[in-house]
Amino acid sequence: SEYELTGAVLYGVFGIQPYAVTHYFRFRGYKVETTYNATKMDSVAKKHTCNIIYYWHSSGAHYFATYWDGKKFVGYNVYSGETGPRNLGASLTQRFHNKTNKITVLISISPK
Repeated sequence: SEYELTGAVLYGVFGIQPYAVTHYFRFRGYKVETTYNATKMDSVAKKHTCNIIYYWHSSGAHYFATYWDGKKFVGYNVYSGETGPRNLGASLTQRFHNKTNKITVLISISPK
């Protein structure tokens, strides 16, 4: 409900603004780092407790959560309607920054 009031794009038709996600976690005391450079996303994501990726695909845009388990990235809600963890492999950039998909924002979150 907070996003509907403060971060929705066109009342939710196009989801929420990435700044709304960063604001939500910063306001609650978490350390947040935002990365726009796709070549740095894997190294930045590995250093944080949790990450949220905003990416464009052929049907629109989507957010999903991921973390590095020491060997691979594990994702949640990677595709709409999906439940449970998904093995994303060793590189988010290789998997989600290509001709079909385009990562635009990596939001990395850690406790202070």
